[in-house]
Amino acid sequence: MTAFLLEVNIFNIPFLLFLIAFTPSEKQFSFANSLFEEEDYFRAITEYKRYIFLSSDSVQIRFARQHILSSYKRAHRFSDALDYLDAFADSNYKNSERGKLYLLMGKPAQARRFFSHIASDTAAILIGWSYIEEAKWVNSEHEFSSVQENSVLYPTAIRLITYSQKAQQSIVTKNLFHFRVSLNHHPGSGKVLY
Repeated sequence: MTAFLLEVNIFNIPFLLFLIAFTPSEKQFSFANSLFEEEDYFRAITEYKRYIFLSSDSVQIRFARQHILSSYKRAHRFSDALDYLDAFADSNYKNSERGKLYLLMGKPAQARRFFSHIASDTAAILIGWSYIEEAKWVNSEHEFSSVQENSVLYPTAIRLITYSQKAQQSIVTKNLFHFRVSLNHHPGSGKVLY
C-alpha cells in the first residue's frame, strides 16, 4: 500500500504543482476562459460570475464582466446583455455597448441615441453605420466625415464614405434601369396623360 501511495505521489507532482500554483479564483477564471473559447457561453457566464464572487482583483473582475457581456451578445441574448450593463460604472462604456446592442437588434435609431452621448471617432463611425442600416447615405457620409484625419479610424471612415457613395449610386442606377425596363415593357407608362 505504501509503494502505491509513493507511486501515485511521484506521478502526481506536476498536477500538485499546478494545483498549488493557482488560487481557487485563478482556477475559476481559467476555467471560465476555456469555456468562453469553446463557445460554451452559458456555462462561461456562470463561471465568470462565480469568479467575480471569489476574486478581489478589480482588473480581472472588469475583464470577467466584459466577457459575460460578450457571452450574452454571442449567444444572441441581447436583452440579457442590456440588463447586465448595469454591472458597469463607466457611463461611456455603457452607452457604447447599449448602442452596439441596439445595432445588433436591428434598431439603428435607438442605437444613435446612445452613441450621441459619446464624443469620439468610434462613436462617429458607429452613428454613420447606423445610418447605413437605414439607407440614409448622406447622413452616414456626414458622420464619417467628422472623423479626425489624425485618427486611427480615418482610413476606415474614408472606406465607409466610399461605400456609402457607391451604395447610393447603385440604388440610383438600379432605379433608372427599372424605370427604363418598365417603359419598354409597358408602353405609355412614361407618358404624361392629359
